[in-house]
Order: sequence, then structure tokens, then C-alpha cells
Amino acid sequence: MDGLVFQDADSKKYSLGTVFIDYANKIITDVPFVSIIDPQLIKLRDETQETVGFYMLTNMVRMCVIEHVSNQEISRRAGVCNRIPLQLGSRGRVILAFLSEGLQAQVLNLLPEEERKVLQQQLEVIVNTHYSINEEEITKNVAALSAPVFGAKGKVIGAISISGPVFRWHEESMEQHICLLLKTAESISNSLY
Repeated sequence: MDGLVFQDADSKKYSLGTVFIDYANKIITDVPFVSIIDPQLIKLRDETQETVGFYMLTNMVRMCVIEHVSNQEISRRAGVCNRIPLQLGSRGRVILAFLSEGLQAQVLNLLPEEERKVLQQQLEVIVNTHYSINEEEITKNVAALSAPVFGAKGKVIGAISISGPVFRWHEESMEQHICLLLKTAESISNSLY
């Protein structure tokens, strides 16, 4: 059956094909809360003019489950189903900051001591501010501003992130949208309780 697997012509490595990506997208869009938060994400994208994504915690990584790409000619696209370790980037850190000590330790204990100390300091700041900024940390020329989203019983379930190219979306421009991001994250969290 076509689309089950894809083989890279150069490396000869196999990966899941488009059939599985389509299936994953169907599952994601059928999740009940998507219809609740999607309008708020679109509004946030339209107000900031940058790409907005919703990331969920899954198996101790963050996965992009919803993405609304900026309408600007030059934009950032992370890709739905993209998975990245929690310790990397603002999206993962805002999730990691609000996990239980035991779950945090699972991630932190895998890191070299110096990296762990820096990350612990970052997490302390995030707990106080409820947001995180990164510039070119994972992808060159890309920056992101992220905030946590909480579900039932106040447990962190994911993050909202606004990302864009650094020539336009940098620390100064991101700071102007922190309040909007925090209000959106709080509104979404309240709708999921």
C-alpha cells in the first residue's frame, strides 16, 4: 500500500509515510478540546502575525498537535507531530517547569551536571513568570515565546507557543506580546478544567 513507508534516497533509511501522518492528524483533530482552543489559537496568530502552536506532553517529550502558520510571506513552521525533548526550547521548558519533582528529575538526571544547573535556574524563573523566551536555541534564525497550559486538577498538559523569524520576532517584539500570550494560556487552561 502506497504511503505506509518512505525511504530517503540518499541515506536509504525508512520512516513512516504519509498514511500515518494523515491518521495522526485525524486523531488530533478529533480530540474534543481542539474545537475549544482552536479559535483562541487562531486569534493569537492573527493578533501577533506569527505562527502559533499548541504542544502536548507525551512520553516525556513535547509534540506539536496544532499549528496555525503565520500568513506573512516569511514564516516559521514547526510541523504537527514534531517531537522534541522537554529540556530543549521554550515550549518544552514551560512544560517541564510545572511537572512534579519526580517527572522533572527523570529529565534532569539524564543531563550533564552543568547543563542541569543552568536548566534548573531557568525553570525557577519560569515558575515565577509563567513564560519562556528563546532565540535560535533549536533552529537558526527562529525565536519563540511560550507559556504553559493546565488541564484537570491544575496539572500541566502542554504549552502554547508563538514563533517566528528572529529578524522580526525577537526579544523586544516578543516582550510586547507576553500579556496577550499569558491571557490566552489562562483562558485555554480555564476552558479545560
